[in-house]
Amino acid sequence: MMTGPAIRMDTIFLQNDRIANKARPLNSLLDTATLLEALEHCECHHGDRCRTEKPLELLGTRMINIVERKVVPCPKDCDYIALSYLWGGVQPAVGALEDKRLPQTIEDAITVTRALHRRYLWVRLTI
Repeated sequence: MMTGPAIRMDTIFLQNDRIANKARPLNSLLDTATLLEALEHCECHHGDRCRTEKPLELLGTRMINIVERKVVPCPKDCDYIALSYLWGGVQPAVGALEDKRLPQTIEDAITVTRALHRRYLWVRLTI
């Protein structure tokens, strides 16, 4: 149970029976147009200066392909959004990714990744 103010992101994946605990919708707080503008400016005006070499360890990780909703090996030139996520003891059920039943934080991160026109989400799990 939440004890303080919270925000949430309305998504098409929000299940009707999911309790939002009166959290304010994040959509009104998150301006993806501004984020996209900043990303596009960087890509157009900074070129390779903003691109860093991906560490080899990253290529050994797995990403969520948000279009296919599958976990895949990190593609070599992968442009991704990262989420650092603390599981908190909740483990998703088998098939949760495909069935759109991941914890809401991850579903929200998928929505943001899509809004930023990226295909891959790296969920860095901490225990």
